Amino acid sequence: MLHIVEILKMSPGVEIKVKGWVRSFRGNRFIALNDGSCMASLQIVIDPENTNQELLKEINTGASIGIEGELVASQGSGQATEVHAKKIKMLFVYRSQRSGATAVVSEKS
Repeated sequence: MLHIVEILKMSPGVEIKVKGWVRSFRGNRFIALNDGSCMASLQIVIDPENTNQELLKEINTGASIGIEGELVASQGSGQATEVHAKKIKMLFVYRSQRSGATAVVSEKS
C-alpha cells in the first residue's frame, strides 16, 4: 500500500494500491482521494458503466475507499498523473440525514 505523497512522484505505467478518503466525487467518474500524507489529492478515474451502481451511490465526501488500478498520464489539466481504477472497495461510508447521521462500516472480506 502506497501513500499519495509517494504516488504523486511516480511515473505512469505502474499498478498501485491506495486507501483514502473521498474529498469529492463528480460526474460519477472522478474521485479526488486524499490520505493525509500531503495536501494534494490523487485523481481516481472510474468507468461508471462497468461499476456496480449500488457502489456508486455509496461514494460520497468523507467515504473511505481502497483502490487498485494503474497510474497513467492525465489527459486533464491540474495533475500530471491519475489512477484508472480496476477495483474499488468501500471501507467506510458516512450518510448524513436530517434526522441524524449514520455510519456504515463494510464487512471484512
